[in-house]
Amino acid sequence: MVSPDNWNSWKNYGALKDAVLNVTTKTKELVADNAKMAPKVKIEEALFSANLYEFNLENLYELTGLPDYASADGSEITVTGEAKGTGWTVGQQIALNHRNADKSLMDFSNAWYSVKADGVALTLDTDYSVSKDEGWVNYIIPKTAQTGVITVDYKYTPASNKSLVFKDVLKELATNRFKFVNTDSDGKEFYLEFFEGYNRAGIEFTRQPDEWDDAATFPIEIKAFPDSQNQLFRIVDEQAG
Repeated sequence: MVSPDNWNSWKNYGALKDAVLNVTTKTKELVADNAKMAPKVKIEEALFSANLYEFNLENLYELTGLPDYASADGSEITVTGEAKGTGWTVGQQIALNHRNADKSLMDFSNAWYSVKADGVALTLDTDYSVSKDEGWVNYIIPKTAQTGVITVDYKYTPASNKSLVFKDVLKELATNRFKFVNTDSDGKEFYLEFFEGYNRAGIEFTRQPDEWDDAATFPIEIKAFPDSQNQLFRIVDEQAG
């Protein structure tokens, strides 16, 4: 579970595999000529690593703060004046930049849809026809010679989607509160909690084939960061009794 606001709100990121907690310490001994002081120890680093099921763009954004996040709801989009160069070759297909999520052919019989040469509308089935391929890309197929600037007006409906945009800029890492929980059949928990931490792992994602039984994962490395009370983490066991 992850919380950006000290558990005022939180989100369950689901299952983990290959989870490991690694705590590095440093020990100091002060030795005088006539005495030896008790050794002292301090945590240098507490790191929790795991593979997180399953790859999710929103989770990746929240864990790192590295990319810019956007989502689209799959509403119809209007394209006006999509540029397709100057002139065309009869019979040589011209691909449109977008396609319908439902795989349908765009309806150029609709009066709003238009292919133009130098701003003058051309005639469907006389000057051009339309088709789509197995990848659902829509094409204009020229039937008469044209030398003017070709533009296309159309509408399409994309699939709803989420996207991340990564930029070559320095950004502040997101910090959150983390809780990694195992719950037994009696509902009792064994958990590790980082009071504050950040994900220092890079981005590594291997897409699994659809027929595989295993799901795609991406690695996380959560480093404990001292909170306002200088706390790093705690381990709680409700299952021991």
